[in-house]
Amino acid sequence: MKYIMTILFLLFSQSALALQFPLPAPGDDIVGEIQTVVSQPGETLASIGMRYDIGGYEMFESNQQLPRTKLKPGTEVIIPSQFILPNPRTGLVVNLAELRVYYFPENENVVYTFPVGVGHEGWNTPRKSGTVVRKVADPVWIPPPSIRAEAARAGHPLFAAYPPGPKNPLGKYALYLSIPGIRLHGTNAPYSVGLRSSHGCIRMFAPDIDYLFHNVPTGTPIKIIYEQDKIGWSQGKLYLESEMPFPEFDDESDLKDRITAAAQGRANVNWTEVDEITDDKDGLPTVISQN
Repeated sequence: MKYIMTILFLLFSQSALALQFPLPAPGDDIVGEIQTVVSQPGETLASIGMRYDIGGYEMFESNQQLPRTKLKPGTEVIIPSQFILPNPRTGLVVNLAELRVYYFPENENVVYTFPVGVGHEGWNTPRKSGTVVRKVADPVWIPPPSIRAEAARAGHPLFAAYPPGPKNPLGKYALYLSIPGIRLHGTNAPYSVGLRSSHGCIRMFAPDIDYLFHNVPTGTPIKIIYEQDKIGWSQGKLYLESEMPFPEFDDESDLKDRITAAAQGRANVNWTEVDEITDDKDGLPTVISQN
């Protein structure tokens, strides 16, 4: 496969600011650009990803040949910062398969995108639609009985309530949804962002939830989807992006039909490339049309 690679050396503190892109031209679906960087002493894929607002699992997918422990200095690392946009393109859209949320501000020609941590197996984040109903600064976390019981069984009992502060798993800000029990919130465990790490809620890096808290109005629609294989157009070429599946959600039996429908009348499909992409599942948009 061929990657569009741009070498960037950017210095950030803990996490980069939100990835913001102008929306593509009508009929196109891709934003951003794949980058490569060179690792510095002591860095891991996860720590590099945090600088670019990319989650840990996204980094692991796109650098499957590299270890998840400390990297050898000078190792070339792919930053998977190119995305096929999901549908619909309004309000907030969480794609569980990508471990990523997209925000489409009303009446603006831009999209913001952020990595998220979502529910682990057995505590799945539900695939539902709703709205943002309220926003809370310095939220208090009251663990529900089910989570307290699980923690007690594991030998890690929880307090009845966690006030604002560094030990609060909700972080500084929380967006409460009309979907029962589900919030977008910060975390006191930043390395859990970009992983299946929660009991259903949606975790975010501190700068990212700060941005949403101050910019997303109440009433904003949110749609939580699971789209493991995304198809999209860019500059006359058809692309496919494939993510590692959630075992309990893995069902893309209609992918060939979806690709055929997208390509009809516009392009011939390189089905060998499709097979390679769905085998590799590296999360990188790759051209599947051929001249």
